[in-house]
Amino acid sequence: MKILAVLLVVCIVASYVIYQAVLFSKSEIETQFALNETVYKTIDTTCFVVRDEHFITNNVKGTTVSFARNGERVASGDTVSMVFASSDDAVSYMKISELQKSVEHYEELSGQANLQTMNINSLTEKIDNELVEFLELRDNNQYSDAVNSANQFRDSLTGKQIAVGEELDFSEELANLKNELTKLQNTKYSYTEVKSDTAGYYIRGSDGYEKVIDFKKIDEISARDVENAVKSKASVASSDVVGRVVESFKWYVVCSVDTEDTVNLSYNKQIYINFPYEGIEKLPVTLYKIGDRTGDKTLLVLSCDLMNASLADLRIEDVQIIT
Repeated sequence: MKILAVLLVVCIVASYVIYQAVLFSKSEIETQFALNETVYKTIDTTCFVVRDEHFITNNVKGTTVSFARNGERVASGDTVSMVFASSDDAVSYMKISELQKSVEHYEELSGQANLQTMNINSLTEKIDNELVEFLELRDNNQYSDAVNSANQFRDSLTGKQIAVGEELDFSEELANLKNELTKLQNTKYSYTEVKSDTAGYYIRGSDGYEKVIDFKKIDEISARDVENAVKSKASVASSDVVGRVVESFKWYVVCSVDTEDTVNLSYNKQIYINFPYEGIEKLPVTLYKIGDRTGDKTLLVLSCDLMNASLADLRIEDVQIIT
């Protein structure tokens, strides 16, 4: 009888323990990341950017308007800018381009208003995606692309207005734009076209550092040459300089770093670099050259074949070499 009582107590205790364990295992605990971050080991230094730059010059006086964007690919003979006799002529000529885009924009919206066949769900998804794209471009300081993205977002919102049945009439606005465009197109403007003599990437104006390190002598430079370059002062560019063309696809990032930091670096290896103050992260580059590593400082030459407006503006920069 005592044995039976003991067994009964043990069973009750065991059942309670199992019950509590089941309750604990089923308890709803909400979790979230307190911090989610990728950390890199980097060599932090100051670099100098070397490009195969050729000046585009023009000695005609007047108001210059650029037609090619920074980092844009141009062909030999392409018009990169125009010099107008007066600032009023320049403003009017640029206004023509803006009006033409506006006319095309409203003609497209008028066509949408007449069709009214848009799918609401797909249009809503498109609007959400365009908003996210705009915010990402803005946060990455890609302002030119952000403006284009904002215009697309605006057009999609207008398209949804049409799709849900709102009556939008663009005829009056379209007529006014066309009348203004016709008047400007009938006006004669005095201007001179400035063309590129060679193909390559176009960069506006001059920063005064084009001749500090000779692109053709990239294989001959030393760590001391780089240190002198990053401390150099910009020269005053000629008033005739309109812009530059980077003829070679490949350009270089050169820097002098502590020799002990180069132990894990190997020649001709692809790595990534950041330009933290320019908002450029994980730019792929190739380790083109490593110095002889006999002194406290060692030369690094990194090559890159990408180009855009942000990269075109680089010259003397703080850089992080991700190792």
